[in-house]
Amino acid sequence: MQLVSVEGETLTLLYHIAEHALRVGDTITIMALPDKRRGLVAQIIRAEFLRYEGLQAETIQRALEARVGAVMTALNGEEGMAEIEGLMLATAVIRNGIEDGNWRHWDGWTPTRQAEITPVADADLLARVLPIARTPLPCFTRVGDTPVELDGERLNMINVVTGKKNSGKSHLAK
Repeated sequence: MQLVSVEGETLTLLYHIAEHALRVGDTITIMALPDKRRGLVAQIIRAEFLRYEGLQAETIQRALEARVGAVMTALNGEEGMAEIEGLMLATAVIRNGIEDGNWRHWDGWTPTRQAEITPVADADLLARVLPIARTPLPCFTRVGDTPVELDGERLNMINVVTGKKNSGKSHLAK
C-alpha cells in the first residue's frame, strides 16, 4: 500500500486488491519511515478502481514492482496487465495523529510517501476509542469479530447516538 497524495485531511492510497481488502469504514495507521515514531490514524471513506489516465507512471510502477516480480500473468499478450487491473484507490480521512505509539489529536503534520501503512485490528481500535467498561452491558453488536462492550454506568448520562439511515440507532437506544 502506498500513500499517493495528501490534501488537507484527505489522503489517497494506492493498493493492490490481492494484498489488501480495504473496506469503507476500515481504520489504518500510516507511520513515517524509518523510525515509525510519528504517524496518522485514518479511516477509509471510499474505495474505487484505479483510473489509469492522469496518474504518474512512476507511482504505478512502484506499486507493481513488488507484485510483478512474483506474479507474471499475461493478459492480451502483455505481462502485468492483470496486475494493473487489480490496482485500487482508497480515500481516507485523518482522524488522529500518533506520537511514540500514543494516539493524539492531529496537529496537521503529515508523513512523506515513505511510510508504512497497516490496517488497525478491530480489537485494538475498540480498546483505543471505548473506555474500559466498569459495568459492561451484554454484547449486542460486534466490530468484525470483536464484541462491543458499553459501560452501563456511563450510559446514565446524556448520550447521543449517531449513524447512517437504517444502521440500528433506534434499536441501540431502546
